[in-house]
Amino acid sequence: MSHDDSTSTVIYKDIPDFPGYRVGDDGTVWTCLRPGGGKPAEVTQDWKRLKPDIRKQRPYSRVVLYRDCKRHVCWVHRLVLETFIGPRPEGMVACHWDDDAQNNCLSNLRWDTQKRNCADMVRLGTRRYGERSAMAKLTAVQVQEIRSQIDAGESQTRIAMKFGVVQQLISQIAKRQAWKHL
Repeated sequence: MSHDDSTSTVIYKDIPDFPGYRVGDDGTVWTCLRPGGGKPAEVTQDWKRLKPDIRKQRPYSRVVLYRDCKRHVCWVHRLVLETFIGPRPEGMVACHWDDDAQNNCLSNLRWDTQKRNCADMVRLGTRRYGERSAMAKLTAVQVQEIRSQIDAGESQTRIAMKFGVVQQLISQIAKRQAWKHL
């Protein structure tokens, strides 16, 4: 295998439980298997880099690996950690130090808690809340209007109906449990 950047040396390791596959500490995934057309894959001496698949709704790189003629979809960041660091510890998730889902270099990855992963998003300013959240039902302007109506004595049930949300959300907005950044 070669690497375009002659100033750095990439370390490659075989992926546990997937014979014929390797991963580099730079986050690249390689195979020396060639499809067998319904038969077991042929092992060659030539290593071919796999092109990761990236989905818009979940922008993490993933690759398809085969074992015993069965297809396995694997997240690249997890393959790097499992290969170089070891199996995922109980209660841990794969985290990117820089919050870049495409940066799968070993130096950018770690096993950590979900709580610390969320703290990274706050630290880096990439946490999605308010209108930036995919789950948002309201805009910041609507929330400010809701708060004005609450302050004016409007019933939470009536406000919820007006904005097409549940009363519990209006209650959370009133208590500053939801949209607390405003």
